Amino acid sequence: MAPKSRGAFTVPTTKPLSDSLRLPSNSPNVWKTLSRLSRPSLIALAAQWCEKDNLKTCGPYILSKGEEDDPEAAYAAAESLAEVKALYTEDLPSRRGSKREVVDRILEGDWRHGISMRQLAMAETQYVLDHQSANRWTALCLVPRGDDDEGREEKVRPHLPRLHAATFLRSLQNEISPVAKAHFHLHRPDTLPVTVLRIYLHDTPYNTTTALRTVSTNGRSRKADPSEPPKSIFVLFPSGTPYIYVSLASSGAHLTDPESKSLQKFVVEAIPKALSRPGRRFEIRSTGLIARSLTALLAHRGAEGTNAAAGGWSIFVTDSKGRNALDFTDASDVASRDEIEDAEANKENPAILPGLKKRIFSHSDPTSNLDARARKRLKLLATSRFGNYALPEDGKNLHNFSVQIKDSFDRRPEARKISEDRVFVDDNDGGVREGGSFKPEVRLTFQGAHVFAGLRTLVEKGVIDGGRMPGWMTGEAGVSVGVVKEGRIEVTSL
Repeated sequence: MAPKSRGAFTVPTTKPLSDSLRLPSNSPNVWKTLSRLSRPSLIALAAQWCEKDNLKTCGPYILSKGEEDDPEAAYAAAESLAEVKALYTEDLPSRRGSKREVVDRILEGDWRHGISMRQLAMAETQYVLDHQSANRWTALCLVPRGDDDEGREEKVRPHLPRLHAATFLRSLQNEISPVAKAHFHLHRPDTLPVTVLRIYLHDTPYNTTTALRTVSTNGRSRKADPSEPPKSIFVLFPSGTPYIYVSLASSGAHLTDPESKSLQKFVVEAIPKALSRPGRRFEIRSTGLIARSLTALLAHRGAEGTNAAAGGWSIFVTDSKGRNALDFTDASDVASRDEIEDAEANKENPAILPGLKKRIFSHSDPTSNLDARARKRLKLLATSRFGNYALPEDGKNLHNFSVQIKDSFDRRPEARKISEDRVFVDDNDGGVREGGSFKPEVRLTFQGAHVFAGLRTLVEKGVIDGGRMPGWMTGEAGVSVGVVKEGRIEVTSL
């Protein structure tokens, strides 16, 4: 008599999580991920799942011949793939409806058997592309390690690592597998010149559907908390640049527990190791740039000629007026544009129009008492300092700009000179006196929808003296975090 089977068992593996592994359709994380998408994006995504290349991992639930449908199901099961395709390519796009209707149709109808890891990755990636300001992105730079290239002529030339998708993902998996199980998804969007890598992390040594419902903590397995968001990391590789953009976000919210932060930091440090090869090792360095806008990142750390041409230097890159950037003689078009803007501003200013009450919490225009010539001079001064940069709709908006000033605040110019043999003396007012010079701890933080556009507006209104304003306040350094020494801003570690 044959012994009774004890059931299937699993063993730890170093392979990544498969695309075909499915999460239950009633999972809170699955429902939350799909609900964040708009109705048109949901319909387009479901239609993409029905394409021939995606059927193996993203195919819908089709009723087999002779199989009876569940009478308690909210939606009738489709009997053919063509029926599901027609629903998401013809029926739903042609009529009006709610987003909740599409989500319920996907989870309780056509994909009632579960959402695969690839489908979940495609949904999260689509959300990132639809809402490009939803995540907080950090720009990092890939540079060759100096100890590997010492004494070579090639060290002078800039080198970019070769990115072969299959080889890179295999190497990255080898780096991550000792710590956590990961699922990788690569996508090349049509709207941005970047390659998107989505990394899903799960604390388990197993590669099964059951393992997705449990997590390992201190060597012990426990049931996953439905309210706990998945640990997803997005890494963007801009085309033709040594930069990478990293978003340490999870389902739209930043992780705060130390264990998750250390795990994500480990993954980021594994990226240059996966791109390295014998004789050519890479490491990542800070660029001092953090932004919520992908267009701003591409403008400051992209493949275009605007990386080192922010602030007033932008006139040497863009030639919007059809003449040489060094030719400042013909300013008739600038004057006419300023006159039109002044006329429109006078119409819209409630403080100038008679018979109108001043709105609550509104501020009067500081230039309302100035004549047209003085207002024009302020705008020309702002243009000379900012150039074509820091315009409200230029797509280069930074939401935060923080600097630490380490210059001395002495009035005498000779007291600002730095000497190596000065002695540091603590001061009672919280600062530090270095051989007689006063250096307090000063940190400035600017926040807003477009920080440098706001500073440019303050110059145009005469609130900030544009002639004496330091260059780092124009955004010419292209950083969001830095240290000011001797009037110049330096990149600091993030």
